[in-house]
Amino acid sequence: MKRNLFNFFRNKGFYLAIGICALAIVAVAGVVSYQSKKQDQQLAENAAGFEDVPESSADGAVADNRTPENDRDMDYTEGYNADEVQEILNGLQEEAAAGESSDAVAVNSGDVSAQEADETSDTQGTDNTGETQTEETAAGFDETQKMSWPVSGDIILDYSMDTTVYYKTLDQYKCNPGLLIATQSNTPVTAAYEGTVASITNDAALGTVLVLDMGNGYQAYYGQIKDVTVSQGDTVAKGQVIATVAQPTKYFGEEGSHLYFQLMKDGSPTDPKPYME
Repeated sequence: MKRNLFNFFRNKGFYLAIGICALAIVAVAGVVSYQSKKQDQQLAENAAGFEDVPESSADGAVADNRTPENDRDMDYTEGYNADEVQEILNGLQEEAAAGESSDAVAVNSGDVSAQEADETSDTQGTDNTGETQTEETAAGFDETQKMSWPVSGDIILDYSMDTTVYYKTLDQYKCNPGLLIATQSNTPVTAAYEGTVASITNDAALGTVLVLDMGNGYQAYYGQIKDVTVSQGDTVAKGQVIATVAQPTKYFGEEGSHLYFQLMKDGSPTDPKPYME
């Protein structure tokens, strides 16, 4: 009997071993599947408690998805006693109150500044009678303006840039970019129009030359002058005395005492007579 059983296991042992291995594999697979399902369930529960992006309610408020179970890790008071927690809360309240106070001061300062600006604007925009005042600014010289004559006298050499004119002292014909106005020495010279003194220089032929910038590219040149009463950068009014007539230079001895007056537009000479009063 024993011999027959031994022969059975010896002949069938290979198949028995395979069966046992198969049962072991099935058992292990079952355990792994159970643990995997358990782990997935735990992850799902954790995810339900901590949302990456909080949902918004219909009125715009953020929905609170916390529960007593999933909120334990978010409790910033954990590890502190009651007194320490109260100190933290008091500090937060003080910081919030200080921030609100600063914002209120800034808003009030802005309101005061705006009110002062409005009051200043109202004060400048009205006179004592309540009528609105319009600030007038000088527009500068243009073709519609008129200049006054800087001196009175006859023109002894006229403006001429198209043809030449005869210069007695030089004994030659040349173009003349300005006017030679005959007058006595020491005669006051007045500004033909308001403007700013651009320069005061000395020229061998024209003597002392004052350039008055009248705006819009117009400049008036005053030559053969002396005793200048203004300085470079000064603002002068129309009719203001700016110098007196000097003795002519050696280049104009035969022409006699006179004022040299020239009008320039954007750096080019132009006939001043059409712009004179």
